[in-house]
Amino acid sequence: MKLAKGRVLLGVVAAALAVGVLSNAVPVEAQSLAMRVNIPFAFHVGRETLPAGIYTVRNVSDALAINDGKGHTALVLTNAIKNRAKAENQIVFNRYANDYFLSEARWSGYGEARGLT
Repeated sequence: MKLAKGRVLLGVVAAALAVGVLSNAVPVEAQSLAMRVNIPFAFHVGRETLPAGIYTVRNVSDALAINDGKGHTALVLTNAIKNRAKAENQIVFNRYANDYFLSEARWSGYGEARGLT
């Protein structure tokens, strides 16, 4: 019986530690930048090809996470570049023939944008 109480106490302590660790991770997510965009054509992000649709583009540290909420996602590392956004958030594509490649994500009001290689 004493052993069972010790295991329960250990489980409670472990759960409390997990909640504490997860609570400390929230500010990192809160600092990420996100924009919602309607992309009317299929496009490439890194090695992924995504269909046309409405996407959330999120800057998370040195990466961009792109998701449409329907299972189409991409995560790609980026480099800091000079931000050329004027009044609105922007995403920039390079077009080669009929293929579009995501090349930049820009957030207005920030000195840095994210560039894909």
